[in-house]
Amino acid sequence: MNTATQAPADLKRNRLTILLIVGLFVAPIVLAWLYAAGVFDWRAQGMLNRGNLISPPIDITTLNPPLRLPAWSEMAPSNWAVIVVTDGACAATCGEALDRLLIIRELLGQGSERVSIHALATAAAVPPHQARIIVDPVALVGLQKALAHAAPPLKLPAIVFLDWRHQLMMHYALDTNPKNIQQDLKRMLRASAIR
Repeated sequence: MNTATQAPADLKRNRLTILLIVGLFVAPIVLAWLYAAGVFDWRAQGMLNRGNLISPPIDITTLNPPLRLPAWSEMAPSNWAVIVVTDGACAATCGEALDRLLIIRELLGQGSERVSIHALATAAAVPPHQARIIVDPVALVGLQKALAHAAPPLKLPAIVFLDWRHQLMMHYALDTNPKNIQQDLKRMLRASAIR
């Protein structure tokens, strides 16, 4: 009597084992097909840029006229400059953007020493940020032309990321959510860290 009741139980367990083995081999194939078919968004949200990637990057030393400024020419490898670029004087809106960027820099924690915050304008009209504002109306014209020829064309005023090789990499509107700028900056710092 015991053997009669054990046989169906053994048969059921064997079937489950076979189904489990088949499932282990078939499930990855089905998941891969679903990802390839676009059913799932396979791109990790942490890997998406929140700003506009400047492609190809703009080398500020090749602008006409060239933009050669001591604050940026002396950056150590793996450092970044975040720059508010305005086509006029750095007034109230520019000052508010600088304030937000300084807060973002503090929130970076350990990576904050690798980030400098500046503004590039035709005139400085924000007393608390005088030391951070670089006044160079001639260079601004060359930068504005280069941004206009980027794909897609980019406009000023804007926030841009500059790497230590003098390449403008990212572009953001002034009203961009600070969280988006912070996330992109964290990712850039991680990717460019020298180990």
